[in-house]
Amino acid sequence: MPQDAITLRKTASELNNVVAGAKINKITQPTAEEIILTLYGKTGSFKLCVCANAIGARVGFTTIEKKNPTTPSGFCMLLRKHLLNATVKEITTIQDERIIKITFDGKNEFLEPAEKELYCEIMGKYSNVIFCENEIICGTLKTSLLEIGKERALLAGVKYALPKSQGKCSIYNKEKSLEILNGFSFGDLGEYIFNNFQGFSLASANEIAFRTFGKTVFESNTSLSLNFYNEICDFINSKPSSPNVVSSLDKLSDFYFCDYKSVKGNKLYFDTLLQAETYFFDTKQLVREFNELKNKLISTVKSKLKKEQKKLQIIREKELACADAENLRQLGELIISNIYKIKRGDKTVTVENYYDENRPLEIKLDEQLSPNANAQKYFKKYNKLKNTLKAIIPQKEQAEYECAYLQSVLAELEIAQNVADLNSIEDELKESGIIKVDVKIKQSKKQEKIEYRIFEYSGYTIYAGKNNIQNDKLTFSARPSDLWLHTKDYHSAHVIIPCGSSHIPDEILQLAAEICAYYSEAKSGDKVPVDYTQRKYVKKPPKSKYGAVIYTDFKTVYVTPNAHKNLEK
Repeated sequence: MPQDAITLRKTASELNNVVAGAKINKITQPTAEEIILTLYGKTGSFKLCVCANAIGARVGFTTIEKKNPTTPSGFCMLLRKHLLNATVKEITTIQDERIIKITFDGKNEFLEPAEKELYCEIMGKYSNVIFCENEIICGTLKTSLLEIGKERALLAGVKYALPKSQGKCSIYNKEKSLEILNGFSFGDLGEYIFNNFQGFSLASANEIAFRTFGKTVFESNTSLSLNFYNEICDFINSKPSSPNVVSSLDKLSDFYFCDYKSVKGNKLYFDTLLQAETYFFDTKQLVREFNELKNKLISTVKSKLKKEQKKLQIIREKELACADAENLRQLGELIISNIYKIKRGDKTVTVENYYDENRPLEIKLDEQLSPNANAQKYFKKYNKLKNTLKAIIPQKEQAEYECAYLQSVLAELEIAQNVADLNSIEDELKESGIIKVDVKIKQSKKQEKIEYRIFEYSGYTIYAGKNNIQNDKLTFSARPSDLWLHTKDYHSAHVIIPCGSSHIPDEILQLAAEICAYYSEAKSGDKVPVDYTQRKYVKKPPKSKYGAVIYTDFKTVYVTPNAHKNLEK
C-alpha cells in the first residue's frame, strides 16, 4: 500500500483545507485502536477517523456508524478532557516521516490558551497515536513495548521524539541523493529507491522508475542523471490527479493519489484523494467486519449444532437399545405359559414360540431364581426399557427440532449480504438463548424498522424476509388472502406477494419463486421446488422457534434461483 510519506503529505494537505478552523464536538473510541473525532466547521460536520490498526492505519474521514463501548478508555477520556470544543489549527506531516500531526488551539487546566498536538504515526503494526501539550506527551493510544521504549520513551511527561531513523537518505538532501542515484548500475530500480530513500513505498518507487524509463528492472549498466532526480521531485510534489481505488478479482487492493501507470487492475476514480481514501478504508472495514461477524456467528451456531447432534446421537443409541423391549415381554409371557416345565436350578428352557409360528425357542434362566421370578425379571427389564423409550421420544423430537432450527440459521448466515443482516441474526440468536447476554448490560432496544428485501415489477410488490425473525413478522403481518412462498424441503426466506382477492399472473408467481429459491439453501441448484399457498393456510405451531411454520393447501412450482437484483429497491 502506498500509504507512504508522499501520499500522507497530500492527504494531510486536503484534510487541512477542509477541517482547519473546525471545532471538536464529540470524541469516541469504538475500538481499542481507533478514535473518532466529530468536527463542525463552515462546510458542515465531519467524522475524522484516527486509526492505529496494523491493517487499517490512517487519518481520514469515515461514513460508518459504529457502536461505542459502555465505558470509554482512559485515552478517550484524556482526549475528551483536553480537546472537546478545541479548534483544529492545522494538519501537517513531518518531512519524510509517515506521521500526520494535528495541531489544536485549546485551553489548559487554568483556562489559558494552549496548543495541543495529536501525532498520528502510520507505520503498520507499529502505528500509534500520541497526544501532547506543547510537545510534552500526555498519553498514548497504545502502550509502548519495553524494547521499543529503550529507543524512544512514550511516557506521560516526556518530550515527544520522532521514531528512530532507518538510516535512509532524505530526497530533499540533493547532494546526498545524487550520490546515491549515481551508485545505481543495474537491477531493480524501484527496490533501489525504496531501500535507499526515506518516505517511499515500493509501489511509489516502482511508479517513478516506470514513468521515467517505462520499466523498473535494468539488466545492463544504467546511469541516472540529474533529470531523474528532478523527475522524483516533480512526482512527490505533484498535486493529486485522478485519485483512484484499484480492485482485482472483486477485491479492493489499494488507493492512489494519481493514476499509477505501473499498477494494473480495475480503477475507480474520485474527485479528491480524501474521497478515494474514505471509500477504500470504509469498504475494506465493512467487508472485514462482515467476515469477522459472519465467521463468529457461524462458529457459534456450528458449535451449538454439534452439541445437539451429539445429544441426538446418544438418544438414538438409547432408542436402538430399547428396540429389544417387546422381545423381553414375549420371553416373560412364554416363561409364564410354560412355567410347569421349569424347575428352580434350570439354566434354560425350550418352549414353542407362539409368537413365531410355534418354532422352538431356548430361553436363558437364572438358576438362583424361581420360574415365576425369572418371568418377572424379564418383565422388569421390559418395563424399564419401555419407560426409557417413553422418556426419550420427546427428547428426540426436541433435539431434531433444535438441529433443524440451527441449520436454518446457518442457511440465513450463508445468504446474509451485509452487517445489518448479520446483526439481526445475532439478535435472533440472543433472543433464542444461543448467545448469552449479560443481564447487567442488557438494555432495552428501541423497536427498529424492519427492512425486508423488496422487489417491484409490473405494478406488483414482492417481500422477502432476511432471517427467521423477519420471516415470522412478514408472514403473520400479511393478509390471509396474500400469496405465501417457501422452498420445499429447504430452509429459505418467506416470500409474500400482497394481492388481496386478485389473481396473481404466472409471470409474477414465477419471479417470486425464483427470488425465494435464490434466498434458500438450494440457491446453487436447478429446478428448485417452491411451494405456494394463501397466507391463511400457514400456521405457527405452539412454542415453536422463529421461522417455523406448517402449511396446507399448497401447490408447487419448479424454478431456477435468481436474485433479480435489478428489481430490488
